[in-house]
Amino acid sequence: MMFKLLYSLVIAFLLYVLIERKGKPREKILFYTCIFILLFLLSR
Repeated sequence: MMFKLLYSLVIAFLLYVLIERKGKPREKILFYTCIFILLFLLSR
């Protein structure tokens, strides 16, 4: 369980860096929504 959480955080960070370089606000909102759903599913 802890490994899954850590793994998802690493992926989230990498995607965050990629999106920050492009800097599109709409993509950021979509991205954060996806992260929230992913973390919610993993925590169940």
